[in-house]
Amino acid sequence: MLGKVSSIETPAQRSRYPLSMRKYDLGRIDVRKRNRLPHWHAEHAIYFITWCLIDAIPAPVLARLRAERDAEHERILRLRGSVTFPEKKMMDAALTEALEQFLDQHHGECLLRDRRAAQIVANSLRYFDGERYGLYAWCVMPNHVHIVFSCLAGFDTSSILHSLKSFTSKEINKLLGRSGTRWQAESYDRCIRDSAELQRTIDYVLGNPIAAGLQDWPFVASNAERIDDAL
Repeated sequence: MLGKVSSIETPAQRSRYPLSMRKYDLGRIDVRKRNRLPHWHAEHAIYFITWCLIDAIPAPVLARLRAERDAEHERILRLRGSVTFPEKKMMDAALTEALEQFLDQHHGECLLRDRRAAQIVANSLRYFDGERYGLYAWCVMPNHVHIVFSCLAGFDTSSILHSLKSFTSKEINKLLGRSGTRWQAESYDRCIRDSAELQRTIDYVLGNPIAAGLQDWPFVASNAERIDDAL
């Protein structure tokens, strides 16, 4: 059986989260890198993670955006001899933002525009909600997926994403009569630092379909009760 379906909220409902929300404790932060992209890890964290279809971001585009980030890093190094942790986080956030803007232009085949394929991903996200992770907000876009979630005891972001991507890739292939992986190996993530960032991130995720020109797009939801409990 599928897990409980999260309720979809309107913009008016989302205004119930004021900027004065209590902050949660991130715990200790580690920054790990795989394939030169940053991955942020912290105890008890709420994460914002994006992953995309294999053809959504061409290799030359990703290489250019990485090069721009690396050039800024080198510029600061030459200027001052060191780069602070907040500066690194800002540069990594700028890279992620640029990638998200590119994704919203709907490059690639956009297999998830087929609502049957998007439904496979949506059902998979819901299935282990409350067992392996807690979903705060999510949306399935034509060529990528956004989730805001926290890991439950015994699970981490790597194992959760591997399971989701492996299962949905196989099921989408069955649906479409294809083979091979459907997803890029890399994902783009960050730890949400405070209540203000959580509010901005949830607003972005829930508003992403409309901002990208998708009308009456059903594959987007949030869990207000869980957000309240976390804060």
